[in-house]
Amino acid sequence: MTKIFKFIHAMILFLSLFLVAESYFADILCKVHEDCPQKSTHKYYCIDDECFLYYWEAP
Repeated sequence: MTKIFKFIHAMILFLSLFLVAESYFADILCKVHEDCPQKSTHKYYCIDDECFLYYWEAP
């Protein structure tokens, strides 16, 4: 029983890392699309003066 609780606790901690990493660029202000960070697998667009993340598949 304690092994199950330890496993669930470890999974919650592991998955919370992705939630924190995903919200890193949440409050970036911009005027044009080029002001937003660009990565190979992530596409950010400037909408209402804030950067929003859109996922897209690399060619």
